[in-house]
Amino acid sequence: MPTLRMKLSLCGHLGRRREAAESLRRLREVHSDPTVAGQTGDMPKGLALEVAEIVIEGLRKAGLPDK
Repeated sequence: MPTLRMKLSLCGHLGRRREAAESLRRLREVHSDPTVAGQTGDMPKGLALEVAEIVIEGLRKAGLPDK
């Protein structure tokens, strides 16, 4: 769910806690126990490191656990 992962990251960066919680709930419907590590492994190969770091930071801000 790349789009959902991106939305969750953006909500984390923007401080939209309610939207982040809803996106996280939807992500858990697809992945029983989503983590930053798991989502990082699903990112497209060749994604610029700088972009990946920004996405990961947003996921953490949105409340996604590291492991």
